[in-house]
Amino acid sequence: MGWNTVLLTGGTGSFGRHFIEKLLDDQAIGMVRVYSRGEHRQRALREDLAKRRPGDASRVSFYIGDVRDAPRLRRAMHGCDWVVHAAALKQAPLGEIEPQEFIKTNVFGSANVVEAAMDLRVEKALLISTDKAVEPINLYGATKMCAEKIFLAMDSMQRQNLSDGAKSTRFACVRYGNVAMTAGSVIPAFIELADGEPTPICHALATRFWITLEEATRFVLESIKAMDGGEVFIPAMRSVRIMDVAEAIRPGKPITMVGLRPGDKLHETIWSDGMSRRTSDGGDFLSIEEIREHAFQAAGTR
Repeated sequence: MGWNTVLLTGGTGSFGRHFIEKLLDDQAIGMVRVYSRGEHRQRALREDLAKRRPGDASRVSFYIGDVRDAPRLRRAMHGCDWVVHAAALKQAPLGEIEPQEFIKTNVFGSANVVEAAMDLRVEKALLISTDKAVEPINLYGATKMCAEKIFLAMDSMQRQNLSDGAKSTRFACVRYGNVAMTAGSVIPAFIELADGEPTPICHALATRFWITLEEATRFVLESIKAMDGGEVFIPAMRSVRIMDVAEAIRPGKPITMVGLRPGDKLHETIWSDGMSRRTSDGGDFLSIEEIREHAFQAAGTR
């Protein structure tokens, strides 16, 4: 048995279920806590673990709660070493018509995670972000940009203010593109189309960054182990035309152009020159540190 206790927010989705498997396979992890809103999904996950991994089921505990609920979040986080914050509202078109709800969860909820982690002296807290946070044009992307800045600003503020040698929580982010075969991905939507149905494509030239669920979960675990605080970790990904994805899944089928949805970009961006202070190339990933020092000096917060 290992020694690190990990809290995973939003832990019953596609990413969370796969990530829990990674954690349980890792000898450095002792306990895993799942914090999410869905009681039925939690029950299904609990039953699945009991059947497939009976020896590990006791290492996973479940907390019903919302990241909007700060006291409940603090209760679930108490005694944890690492926090992986995956809970978010993610359906971009819905964010355009329900912006208040996205802001409450993705922005205020992320702020609750940061405050709780710092107050409870958690060692590391890692945000799961998205390429849509870079130069966002939709509400979902804007909320994830805010969440990134909350995590990174808190890491920098602690470094500025720690003069007594007290332990500080390290905060960082992981940012990647579309995860294949998860809820919201076009791939299962293409697969489920009836044989005679045309494949709906938003634009003939549209591209998206793609990563598999296996790659994403492995990269998140590697990132939280490697992080020193203040980084944005970006895995190496391919940008692929949606047309090519459709042709690979449904070769020879007719195509219908449905147009870009509100808030959709023609091409996503994974990073921009103006956001970074220093970029380290790890071969199969980038580690970016945002510009922070001058902002604190200008604001007079030293």
